[in-house]
Amino acid sequence: MKPESSPTGGPASDLESAIVRLARESLRGVPARLGEAMLYSWLGPGKRMRPRLVLAVAQALRLDNEIAYSLGAAIEAVHAYTLVHDDLPALDNDDLRRGRPTNHKVFGEGLALLAGDALALAGPELVLGLRGRIPADRLTELLAAILEAAGARGVIAGQAEEPELKAASGNPAALYEVFRKKTGALFRAALTLPAIAAGADAPTREALGRLGDEIGVSFQIADDLEDDFAAKKGDAAHVAAYLSPAAARAEAERRLDADAALSPALREALAPFLAELRKKLA
Repeated sequence: MKPESSPTGGPASDLESAIVRLARESLRGVPARLGEAMLYSWLGPGKRMRPRLVLAVAQALRLDNEIAYSLGAAIEAVHAYTLVHDDLPALDNDDLRRGRPTNHKVFGEGLALLAGDALALAGPELVLGLRGRIPADRLTELLAAILEAAGARGVIAGQAEEPELKAASGNPAALYEVFRKKTGALFRAALTLPAIAAGADAPTREALGRLGDEIGVSFQIADDLEDDFAAKKGDAAHVAAYLSPAAARAEAERRLDADAALSPALREALAPFLAELRKKLA
């Protein structure tokens, strides 16, 4: 499977169309302005990497595409909520994201906060919409997994712990743990949700979860590598406070080798994504 976007159609464009459809359908009965704010971030520009990972794993495990689309849209909703809240003045206070005004700059802080809250719940709602299409025990596991990723043991934990980081020790272990929660939690969910839905065995799910954690850390390191390292050396929440660019690059590369524990079919399905991340590190 080739997950890259294609203007002439294919898996990526089918996935994008499905996310748009599911997002719009989920807003029935939602106040118009709130729905507009939700869609602004849910369907905003981006690579859709997490939903693409969902689809890649789903196809490798022969899970129905429509189920995968629902899981991908759910992950994208949760991801959008994290971005909306992260950009707010109380946190990162960003005015721009991906070349356009952030949600609160368009809709105001109050509505942006509410839109983020609603997006956080829209993900689990989409998962719940799969009842009757997958066994009840798997549905329960899916809900537990996406709630953990979105909540106080996942993304929120990483956000809460980030301000407490201190670079004085010179040990980046605490930073990696923040990266694992803040960024890795949703990559873990993207890889494990389709495995749960497909009824994959525990070792497969555990291996996918570990890879998701490592992708999250590597992804955040790759983002940091795009910054001016000299200017970031005093920032305990940045890898520049602990490692040289070369050492950071090597650390990120090493973590991506976690795919070795996967089956050949899963490794093949995920190879384009790991190659994409390695290219970002180059």
